[in-house]
Amino acid sequence: MLDRPRHLVVLVLCLLGGCNANYVFDDAQYRPLGEPQAVIRGR
Repeated sequence: MLDRPRHLVVLVLCLLGGCNANYVFDDAQYRPLGEPQAVIRGR
């Protein structure tokens, strides 16, 4: 019976973790994945 809450917690953590998963962060580069050009900061 404890499996169901555990599965729910894992599902919520996966969904929340996916919110930040599509960006690459680097000092010289900030771009969504799939875009070939980096967005220049401060423009």
